Amino acid sequence: MSNLAILCVDDEKVVLNSMKDELKTVLDEGMVLELAESGDEALEITEEFEEDGTDLAVVISDQIMPGMKGHEFLIELHKKHPNTVKILLTGQADADAVGNAMNQAQLYRYIAKPWQSKDLTMTVSEGIRKYLTDCELQAQKKLIEDLKANAAQSFVTAAEIEMSDEELYDKVFFERFLHFLPPEAQQWVIKASIGVICVDGKIDKTEMIYIQAVASANKNKDHVQQIVEMVKAREVPRLNALKVGIEMGFKILNNLIRIVVCDEKISKKEAEYLLYLGGKLGLNKQVILSMIDLAQKRMSLNKKAESLFISVKNMTPEYTTYTA
Repeated sequence: MSNLAILCVDDEKVVLNSMKDELKTVLDEGMVLELAESGDEALEITEEFEEDGTDLAVVISDQIMPGMKGHEFLIELHKKHPNTVKILLTGQADADAVGNAMNQAQLYRYIAKPWQSKDLTMTVSEGIRKYLTDCELQAQKKLIEDLKANAAQSFVTAAEIEMSDEELYDKVFFERFLHFLPPEAQQWVIKASIGVICVDGKIDKTEMIYIQAVASANKNKDHVQQIVEMVKAREVPRLNALKVGIEMGFKILNNLIRIVVCDEKISKKEAEYLLYLGGKLGLNKQVILSMIDLAQKRMSLNKKAESLFISVKNMTPEYTTYTA
């Protein structure tokens, strides 16, 4: 994804500077924070974002401003940026304005002025995560729709058509991730992927999906044959350090962990190999362990959700009514 931006809008410079100081703590690398003193100026800034490819993740706007009010600005912004998370600040209770912003601009949160610093920073952090999650879900939906729509044109194989939506998305998402990596990093991730798949000595159906993904990332037949031989031999590669920066290292390891999430649990050998790979990416051991722990919790939740879904399918429908 391109650079992310947070935009703060208020007609008082002292308020803008205060927000700027407090929100510095939530900015990740590559993220920008812009200030505007009116709705009109803010809309001009969003046009500049569009031109340079910056994604507007979160907007915080004051309600009471000369000219365009906060809710009017958010409604106008929503026409071009429906996914942007919108937060409204106001020192005066204005139910109509908040209601209009909720109905016409999908207002994410209303915060009263003067705000609590922790409340503001936590709300913005959650807003950034929501924006990224929504973007990923939309990308997933579009990829699946495009793949299935083009199935008749042999864009996907018959085997891929048999995959579940989640399996198909995982395969294509992983291929896209590999495609945009620099050549050296791409080859490193391909070998690391094979190691993650082979380290426990067995390969299941879902892991085969990732083998297909790493094979399809190679146009060279010799490279593909090399991958096949490594898988046959259950080879677990030893790798050199990959110096790509902490943020990219985190993304790479997160994608490698996706491979083992398909199992019911992460084996001891898989965890040890992931720790090894994380170390080669320059990541702190505690961070890696936290990532593995989060993946195990996600697998547990997926298992519970599947169990609940099965039980729901077997239930007799019950319809209830509500009376005040």
